[in-house]
Amino acid sequence: MNGGVEKYARNLAISMAAGNATIWKPSPSTPLCSIAVTKIVSGVLEKNDIPGAVAGLVTGGKDVGEAIVESQGVDMGECNFSDL
Repeated sequence: MNGGVEKYARNLAISMAAGNATIWKPSPSTPLCSIAVTKIVSGVLEKNDIPGAVAGLVTGGKDVGEAIVESQGVDMGECNFSDL
């Protein structure tokens, strides 16, 4: 079981039920798994007339995470962090 994928799936479902989009910034050590899962999820969403971009993916290391956290366009009150 991939804990990061399980947590992403759970949080995506909760986020979408509330009418929000989700940006997933997974571990930099598992980019291929993350890309594959995001492609599958986006495909399922699009087949159900939901924009695939609702389930976004950003890959990279600590610098990318810091840029997201420091961005004025991200409401940090709506963020979920994990150390998986």
